[in-house]
Amino acid sequence: MIRDLADAPSLSKDLQKQNPLEIILDKKKDLKLTNDEEKELKSMSSALKDSLKPYFKTIDSAQRAQRKQGAEEPTQGQMIVLRGILREASDSVRAHYERATPSAMARLSEEHRQPATEALQKEMEEQMAARRGARGGRPPV
Repeated sequence: MIRDLADAPSLSKDLQKQNPLEIILDKKKDLKLTNDEEKELKSMSSALKDSLKPYFKTIDSAQRAQRKQGAEEPTQGQMIVLRGILREASDSVRAHYERATPSAMARLSEEHRQPATEALQKEMEEQMAARRGARGGRPPV
């Protein structure tokens, strides 16, 4: 069993970086969002973050449990359960993001929707390439 989890990146931090509303807000100047669009997205992002707090707590707790050493070290069965918990929580976060994206796009003016969609697509591709590289997978083509 691999015991290098102490150096493993935080799954919750990786998932937080995938928040589509925050990605759009980070690129607000490039996208030339209006003040009203920015306020609307900030409000939506805040509500989304609040709704995801329990999932991130679960992820952090499960990762801490996986890292325990010595007498408190999880058994193989417990590790399987913890991986399942991590999968369910991360899938739930991603599902929330997928549901929030169309709603966020609807708040943008027509002229900002396509550039925002392209910015999200580019960011997701970069994040996937970075994850593949970190795992030693195939390099991006």
